[in-house]
Amino acid sequence: MKFLKKLTVFCLTAIIASGFAACGEEKKPETEPSSSQVSSSEPSIPQLSGPSGVEITPNVEKETIWGGKAAEKITLGGGTEEYPYLIETPSELAYAVSSGGGGAYYKLVNDIYLNDVSSDNWYENKDVKKWYANVFSGHIDGDGHCVYGVYFDQNSPPKYAGLISEFSGGSIKNLGVRKSRIFAQAYSGGIVGIANGDKQKVFENCFVDETVLSMYTQNSTNGAGGILGYASGGGGTLKNPTIIFKNCYSKAKLGGYDTEYRLNGIIGTSWDCGYTMENCYSVGFSAYRGHSSRAASTILQDGTKADKVYKNIYTDRRGAENLEVMTKIETSKMNGTAAKSYFKGFNFENVWETVSGGTPKLRIFKNIDGKNIKTEDAPAVQVVNKLFESGSGTKADPYVIINVDQFKNMIATNIADNYFKLGGDIYVNNVNNRNWKNDKPSTWLKSGSFKGNFDGCGYSVYGLYVNEIPAEGAIASGNTGLFPRVSTTAVIRNVHLKESYICGKAYVGGIVGMVDGSSTAEKYALVTGCTVDETVHLSGQTVGGILGGGHGGVAIAYCSFTGTIDEFTGGSMRGNGIVGDIWSKNYKMAECFTLGYTVYRGDFLPKVMGIVYSTEEQKGVIKMRSADILGAAAKTAMPELNWSVWKTVSGNNPVPSLITENNDYKF
Repeated sequence: MKFLKKLTVFCLTAIIASGFAACGEEKKPETEPSSSQVSSSEPSIPQLSGPSGVEITPNVEKETIWGGKAAEKITLGGGTEEYPYLIETPSELAYAVSSGGGGAYYKLVNDIYLNDVSSDNWYENKDVKKWYANVFSGHIDGDGHCVYGVYFDQNSPPKYAGLISEFSGGSIKNLGVRKSRIFAQAYSGGIVGIANGDKQKVFENCFVDETVLSMYTQNSTNGAGGILGYASGGGGTLKNPTIIFKNCYSKAKLGGYDTEYRLNGIIGTSWDCGYTMENCYSVGFSAYRGHSSRAASTILQDGTKADKVYKNIYTDRRGAENLEVMTKIETSKMNGTAAKSYFKGFNFENVWETVSGGTPKLRIFKNIDGKNIKTEDAPAVQVVNKLFESGSGTKADPYVIINVDQFKNMIATNIADNYFKLGGDIYVNNVNNRNWKNDKPSTWLKSGSFKGNFDGCGYSVYGLYVNEIPAEGAIASGNTGLFPRVSTTAVIRNVHLKESYICGKAYVGGIVGMVDGSSTAEKYALVTGCTVDETVHLSGQTVGGILGGGHGGVAIAYCSFTGTIDEFTGGSMRGNGIVGDIWSKNYKMAECFTLGYTVYRGDFLPKVMGIVYSTEEQKGVIKMRSADILGAAAKTAMPELNWSVWKTVSGNNPVPSLITENNDYKF
């Protein structure tokens, strides 16, 4: 009798694993939000359902969203190819990944939610759970299910990150990753961060969609991919490749320190790896980039023709170059039934299907509709504390900058919510020599859009140098300044520019060259507590002592300019002491002064204007009673300034005290 009971349990479990339903109705697949919906319109988390429609009676104790711990074991299955472990819950997936896999076989029986992804900013939830960074060897069959909410924090990322951070051997099939946010120091991938070693690794019928962000943060020798971040080592031949990609696609958002060579949809970057790729496509980024014999599949090195290694690879990003074999298709031709005509070699009868309002999807994924989802673009560049002296980039622990290279790294950062501060004065060039400008000085930056929060902490920057010939006639493109370009999310505080010479082609500002943004949107960059002194010379078509110009909104407070300006546009008032030229209807100014120049251009009066002084007459500006504002005389010359914030300096012009959020000017 005991034998019969055991036999019965074994048979019932085997029936579930093999996908044959004994009774019950087939569960109707849930659908993904339509393309007109934002990504927060996530379908409700489904009841547990087995492979091929077999229903499993839900256990009320089973979790639907991961609680943050791995299960002690997986209760169903035996871990073999014929009888795999059945993963019902997030904690069971956590067990499989955190235990390293052990070479066993696993199969998902329903979608897995590692975090609650029902809101757009789910990753900002204080209870968000970080996923495991671990080496995995084994076989995962998603059976047409997806994993949601893979999360690695950008402020403390592991070296490698992905659903599987490091993959040493096995296979990943029939699996999708959606609504995930994956940051790694070196290599990041939606499904795998790094695949290395000489054991074979297979990716088949896998996808990552546009709700996934994959980014690497350390330096330009690393990479990020939609499916795989880094394919590494192991040699391989055409008959026995190290890595196999078959029927995979990526629409992931990617970002990293170097955006040209190491961001690609299927493989972010590769080195000395013998891989093959067949029937794959990538949207938004190239599928891969074989820019050298060692970055391309090393199978090519034995004389194998490239079209044997790469078969039917498509992208909307770019055509093939050098050692690459891929076909570029216009994005519009990737969508709907048109795709059938352009994705030559794809099996649309059994493996793929076209999607109205979307690119081709894999048929096995019945719980999604595959329509394109509108999402924000990924940040272009991300850098972390290894490029700075210290700090983690948060408000409580900003990155600390103590030299010019670190300052340049900050300007290259394209993430709006990072915080930075100076730890001392910065010398871009050695200005101790009176003729330093004739000693082949280093040229300052003329590009880079800063979106973060910077506090100069009262320190100064010396020796900015740009020497271009300003264009004549119409305003040219180009901008430069301590910050060449900023967005309306930028905050710049408490920094002083001294001993500098900046001659740009078009827009030149002492602190900011240009502010981006809409001329009508009520969004404001903030520049506060900043000064540009008499040792600074600015030249260009459009010049501002503090801000050169731009389209976006800006609020300028507690700032001064006492340097010199040359403006080349010929009497059009585009050379001014605070703002050169701005087309925004939403810029503000208060508690500022300048000597020898008007404050702003012509009739382009700020929307809001507080106390502002100049030696020149202009609407809304108070003309100084005296041009001599050295030392205590400044209080007499500009009595209406807020002297609880401004302070006099013996033998020099007044400077603001440190401006914090607590004493920001209230416009």
